[in-house]
Amino acid sequence: MKLVNLFLSALSLISATYAGNVKWAGFRYSTYGVQKSFGYSPNATNVTEYVQALKQGLDEDAKGTLLLTVGKESSKNKCLFEFPNSGSSNLNNIKFSSEDKFEDILSKCDENDINVWLVVEPGNNDLVNLANIVLDQYGNHESVKGFGVDLEWWYRGNSDKGKALTNSEARKVVKAIRERNENYTFLAKHWETSYMPKDYTDGMIYVDTAQSFRNLNQMTKEFSRWAKAFPNNPVIMNQPICQ
Repeated sequence: MKLVNLFLSALSLISATYAGNVKWAGFRYSTYGVQKSFGYSPNATNVTEYVQALKQGLDEDAKGTLLLTVGKESSKNKCLFEFPNSGSSNLNNIKFSSEDKFEDILSKCDENDINVWLVVEPGNNDLVNLANIVLDQYGNHESVKGFGVDLEWWYRGNSDKGKALTNSEARKVVKAIRERNENYTFLAKHWETSYMPKDYTDGMIYVDTAQSFRNLNQMTKEFSRWAKAFPNNPVIMNQPICQ
């Protein structure tokens, strides 16, 4: 809890700047991230309590939110899903684990009215295929609000910054997920705005993953830059809390 509590102090300062303008508050969860920070994996109750603590520290009217990394990069070109294969056949750059790491967390998020985006580190994979695998597995949960991708880990072998998301690629993902639920949104993560689609914005949420700020002023300037770049869409600042 120490890292989370320290971060709440910074969030309290930010909330004065963005008072009344905060829609979501929570954190990004990955199995390797929480292990690195805490030395153990929090149970589902702990995870939802962390979300609620962050929400209260930033804006009690904000929606509790979890960016849940359900597929992590493996061997640079593969996506390793941390749940068993339930019938997928297109597995060229995809691996599965024998244990489901997220079902209990998602059930708790359902109970506590927490918004969840299911995020992948995609490797060298088609994003629509990954979205279908993820939503086949967890799309039954009321807490799930959409699908997300960390672009830093897309075709990472070609560039250490990953691959930019084009208009047509974003459109295909939004179309695919909204065939399942018309309210689903597509969350794209990177630290450079140039990696986001140039013109396509329908159903998009943009996540700034920039880190290593010298001070709070630099952080707020960075967040403002992203907000100005995408004035008609939600923007999330994803800072390291449990990484």
